[in-house]
Amino acid sequence: MRALFLIQLLLITFFYSSAASASLIERDYLGVTDGITYDTETELEWLDLTFTRELGLAGYQEYLNELDAGWTFASSALVRQLLTNFNFTFDQTANNIYGNVIEYRRFYTHSRPSQSFFDHVEELTILGESKDKDNKFFGVKGFTSDMDDDDLYEQYMVYYTTSKNTGVASAGNFVRTPSKAIFDSFFTYRESGPLQTANLIGPVLFAPAIAVPAPATLGLFSMFLCLMGLRKIKASHKA
Repeated sequence: MRALFLIQLLLITFFYSSAASASLIERDYLGVTDGITYDTETELEWLDLTFTRELGLAGYQEYLNELDAGWTFASSALVRQLLTNFNFTFDQTANNIYGNVIEYRRFYTHSRPSQSFFDHVEELTILGESKDKDNKFFGVKGFTSDMDDDDLYEQYMVYYTTSKNTGVASAGNFVRTPSKAIFDSFFTYRESGPLQTANLIGPVLFAPAIAVPAPATLGLFSMFLCLMGLRKIKASHKA
């Protein structure tokens, strides 16, 4: 009975941890596999960045009007909230995590980035990967609707050179006017619900939720439950 109790406790802890860490689901859209990323926490759908690549600002606005599907240019605040799913840190002092930092005015780079940086970039590309025309850069890069005092739009970007010598990151500090560059995209979202299927082409595909690293507090809580269970078993055995 004691062994059965411990097994049940471990199973409960495992499923609780899995549920807490899973929040992003991929859906097909307009015939594109995984064209939408659905956030179960915020109930927002995010349009794959590849849909808005090379449009420029005017072309992007026209494209949203043509879709007429409730899509909206996302603010920096919403993008920051979305990126928390990936446990990526924009901390410029994170040398021990991503590699040595070289600071610039609008962004910063990691020289000879660590494997953790590459892994996090790979995870982020479910939002829509970005590449330049010569395939020298790989990662995620998108404008938000927020502007600075010069009416330049903020960009969030995390990418690395294909030579893997340099990693680049910016949390909205890199600003410029959106152009038709192949490496430019726009963060685009719409409000949704878990059962909404409007404007989706074909069946809604609920792929397995992405396993996002669980917060440290969740791990500690799980460990605490297990320890409490072991103590209860020992106390019962002594009695």
